[in-house]
Amino acid sequence: MNIDETLTAKGYTPAQHVPEIFGQSRIIESITIHHWGLTGQTHDGVNNFFINGPGSTSAHYVVSAGRVNCLVAPEDAAWHAGNAHGNATSIGIECRPEASDGDYQTVADLVSWLRSRYGADLPLIPHRYWQATACPGVWDLDRINRLTTPIAPAGDLTEQDSYLSSLSDQDQQNIYHAQGRIDAGVAELITVARAIAAKLGAPLPTTTLVKGSDQPAVYAWDGGNGYRELDYPEFVALIQTGATLRTVDQAVIDKAVN
Repeated sequence: MNIDETLTAKGYTPAQHVPEIFGQSRIIESITIHHWGLTGQTHDGVNNFFINGPGSTSAHYVVSAGRVNCLVAPEDAAWHAGNAHGNATSIGIECRPEASDGDYQTVADLVSWLRSRYGADLPLIPHRYWQATACPGVWDLDRINRLTTPIAPAGDLTEQDSYLSSLSDQDQQNIYHAQGRIDAGVAELITVARAIAAKLGAPLPTTTLVKGSDQPAVYAWDGGNGYRELDYPEFVALIQTGATLRTVDQAVIDKAVN
């Protein structure tokens, strides 16, 4: 799910302050569907209102066809429901009032993603459930549910996918890109690894990874203990330091293969 997390709404309540403000802890129990008012308003205009406006209202997400902005983290309480219990327990999604097919699909994709993280049975609730309002206008919550795609909950994921699901979307994208660069160089790097072992009689430098071409395991040299398979958090931590298979200790590699 491609979610832009670079913007932050002016008004919201951090999770640790939810009990004192709303009288209960922040617990995610539902997803509230809103529309952002008059037709013709733009996605960026709505973002700007929440970021630079009076700061009296906010939403967790602003969504239109092909675009999703997260303005308040789901773990915190956005000011969207007009109701203390709704703010404390629901995730608020602001949707384009024109409700095109593309708008519906993007909202449904976000709902699928949220349910994969916070509970497959999270119900959709119209804003008018929390207070007297016409919101969410023409939006059909049953149609959103029909368009959603079940995603395996974290308990059914591999170690790798379970760990990735705990990261922000930007961090996930960074990891995928780094792993793609590693995959692209597997054959060349296995050759380099063999050359180092043959010519220097020594293991690869500590910060170098060796990824088998026939299995998804990642290994690193662990001193006197030899090569050790890394678990996925260790792999992520190493990648985040800037280590790559192609560029780490390039002088040693050059010496080994020349």
